[in-house]
Amino acid sequence: MAVVIFFFYYYPVGLYRNAQHTDQIHLRGALYFLFLPQIMLWGSTITTMIIAGMPTTEEGANIANLLFSLALVFCGILASPESLPGFWIFVSLQS
Repeated sequence: MAVVIFFFYYYPVGLYRNAQHTDQIHLRGALYFLFLPQIMLWGSTITTMIIAGMPTTEEGANIANLLFSLALVFCGILASPESLPGFWIFVSLQS
């Protein structure tokens, strides 16, 4: 599935254009191609682990979906540290 997703997402969306100014189109495409199966494997492993510990499959799937959404929000992909300054205070205190 990662191969299919790569060709039907990476090129039509235009992610390759991000690397045109650095002349690293092939390198970044290959890196994305390697990261895509890893994120799919991570997501399915975490989801299976959470579902296995829950009484119902639906409850485990909902919690796994919530945790994946929270991971996207708080890791800087959807919301940068500048948009959540109060949340990121503990990170600067530990360094």
